[in-house]
Amino acid sequence: MLIYLDTYSIQRPFDDQSQLRIAMESEAVLRAIQLVEQGDLDLLASETLRIETEQNPHSRRRRFAFGVLAHATRFVETDSQIESRARQYGTAGLHPFDALHLSSAVEAEADMFCTTDDQLLRRGSEAETEPTRVLTPIARRDRVMNAETEPLDDLNDEALELLMTELGVARTARFLQQFTTGSGNYTEERKELFKDWTLEDVLEETRRRRENRNA
Repeated sequence: MLIYLDTYSIQRPFDDQSQLRIAMESEAVLRAIQLVEQGDLDLLASETLRIETEQNPHSRRRRFAFGVLAHATRFVETDSQIESRARQYGTAGLHPFDALHLSSAVEAEADMFCTTDDQLLRRGSEAETEPTRVLTPIARRDRVMNAETEPLDDLNDEALELLMTELGVARTARFLQQFTTGSGNYTEERKELFKDWTLEDVLEETRRRRENRNA
């Protein structure tokens, strides 16, 4: 099964976990990533995912997102078909990045497109997206998020041993002192971050990246 996690979903584990919905969606996203790492689920990445992630002002979120995308088994570049479909989605009110994300998933025939944004979920569900289903990370749990969750005590013990081995005891303690339960809500912050971007802006950035890569 091929799944596309948009940036809203990928960033969910770093949002404020004191909110029940965010905590539930975060766990669902992490279970999906676990399935990808185990080889039980195929992850689709796109040129648009890379471009948006590069624009994220938070270094920890950027590193995490690229770490997730590194596990993708398929990658789709923005071509004329994706551009054309994105323009159609744009007329339905989707943000340029959202339109390109969804178009990339549909053109690559992903089975599922996961998002935590209510507007994208609603408008994407109303659009023509066959064979791709647009849903939240916690939807269709029986089909996607069926990996067993490792006990946190076991995970914490293993992580602590690895950190102390690599960093030493003192540096490990300093590292652990900085942790909180997460902050903010990227699903909302992103709207402000990219409020002035048009579809043409995103496509121009895509072309610029390609020219630099081929130079």
